[in-house]
Amino acid sequence: MNDLTTTKGFYNTYLNLLPQFETQKKCFDFLNAEIEMINGEKMFFSFMDFKKYI
Repeated sequence: MNDLTTTKGFYNTYLNLLPQFETQKKCFDFLNAEIEMINGEKMFFSFMDFKKYI
């Protein structure tokens, strides 16, 4: 299980979910929205912000 409060946990979960989505951006948007719903704030401001970490 990944810790979704960390960048590493977000990234690992993103990689696990990626095959389920048509594009990288759709996967990112889904995961970022889920994190916002759970934690009350997004992990990243945008997909481009996320790409700086990968």
